[in-house]
Amino acid sequence: MIGHYPYRAPYGYVNIRDENKKPTLKIDPDKEPIVKFIFDNFLHGMPIKEVGKAARKMGFNKSGNSAIRRILTCPAYAGLVKVQPYKGKKERLVEAVHPAIIPSYLYYEAQKRLKDNGPRTVLTKEMPLRGLLRCECGKPFSGGKSKGRNQYYWYYRCVGHEGHNYSAIKIHKKFDLLLQEMSLSDKRLNYIRESFEKKFEKRMEEKQSNLIRIKKQLSRVEKKMESLEEKFITNQITERVYKRWNSKLEPEQLTHLQQLSKWSESDQEYYNRFQSQLPRLGDIRHIYHAASLTEKRELVKLWFKQTLTWVGSYFETIYIMPVFTVNVMKLKGKDILNINNNMQYIQKSDVSTAYGSRTRPSSVKGRCLKPIDQRGRFV
Repeated sequence: MIGHYPYRAPYGYVNIRDENKKPTLKIDPDKEPIVKFIFDNFLHGMPIKEVGKAARKMGFNKSGNSAIRRILTCPAYAGLVKVQPYKGKKERLVEAVHPAIIPSYLYYEAQKRLKDNGPRTVLTKEMPLRGLLRCECGKPFSGGKSKGRNQYYWYYRCVGHEGHNYSAIKIHKKFDLLLQEMSLSDKRLNYIRESFEKKFEKRMEEKQSNLIRIKKQLSRVEKKMESLEEKFITNQITERVYKRWNSKLEPEQLTHLQQLSKWSESDQEYYNRFQSQLPRLGDIRHIYHAASLTEKRELVKLWFKQTLTWVGSYFETIYIMPVFTVNVMKLKGKDILNINNNMQYIQKSDVSTAYGSRTRPSSVKGRCLKPIDQRGRFV
């Protein structure tokens, strides 16, 4: 039973039996994104309490102060299962039969963070970019406030450079300008809409073609099953022959039924959502300011993949979300954003990609000597 999961399914999975009737797990597609969200945000410095608040808004229904910690400490999400001590062997983790929701290196990184109990990014509405925006040296900005003549003023600062303090007001104004320039024009939005509608129409044609093909295949299999059953009832074949052929036809029938169900799903909701949300890309500054603090940070990660850097008076990045690349050229010479095509060195465990956070081991404490390219990938 090594590798199988005989316990109650953790959040994000459901208990099933495999083809050998042994217990295992299947991913719950509705809860899988929430589990990934919890690991990703914890590893990017969000306090566990804030992770819990944000996850519950997404539908996380586990209560209690330790609910998030139980998610973070469960090896099942990494495709691992715990084997109890036996005959002198110590308790250990082994590769499980069930599919993983996160890569194993993220699980181990989370355990290290929990054990170290190191400093966490304190989230405040006054400094939404703290821990996301980087200094030229590659380290994430910390920050704080200082007392002026009549009020407190907020500053971003680099922990690696004494005296490198930057006005939060100045950075936020420049960031607003950046978002304004990144927003898509009506012409660009129309082009995207037309391209989408052409692809959607092509998908509908493909969908109808697949439905016709699958229905024919299903009909052939069901006719064979009916014929087989008729022959068994009329004693033309033995029970042994019937069972042998039926065991071959039933999986084939199930496969066709699953494919039929998949291709029969309506895409209208997806189409309507796209059409209603696309115009919002014409003013992403409004999207950003209408978002909660947690949502703002998620948007920055989505748009720049944790590579946004402040270079004294402007921003620099090696990645920008592809839909906005059309505006990169017009940003040149405006002292707003520079796309750096050269390789950059980043701190360990700090890059979030479309496939989750990426990390590589380092021989230098606190630093990663692996460079990343323009798409945020290690090379």
